[in-house]
Amino acid sequence: MVRSRITALRTREAALCAELEQADLLGRTGQWTQAEVVERRIRVFDHRLLPEAVQEDPVFWVERLRLEVRCRLRDGARVPIAMRRAEIAAPLMGTADANLIGGAAWF
Repeated sequence: MVRSRITALRTREAALCAELEQADLLGRTGQWTQAEVVERRIRVFDHRLLPEAVQEDPVFWVERLRLEVRCRLRDGARVPIAMRRAEIAAPLMGTADANLIGGAAWF
């Protein structure tokens, strides 16, 4: 659920950025903020442009250990009532989001 919400937020961010890029100064001016669009040129190393023999050479690869924590509700478990009451957080995030991070921080 968290990953799907992150994906939705990234999609929303891209849509807002696209709107702001096309907007004039008035369209970038909010009640409390002024959006600024800045163009920067950066250099990016693209390893895919290297010859295939170099890409596949194990000398250039490093193996890293990555730990991943996955949280799931146990069978039959329910979210505590206090965590379901997230009306305060609703304007900033949906109640499902508040349930994911726990409601105690909002009270």
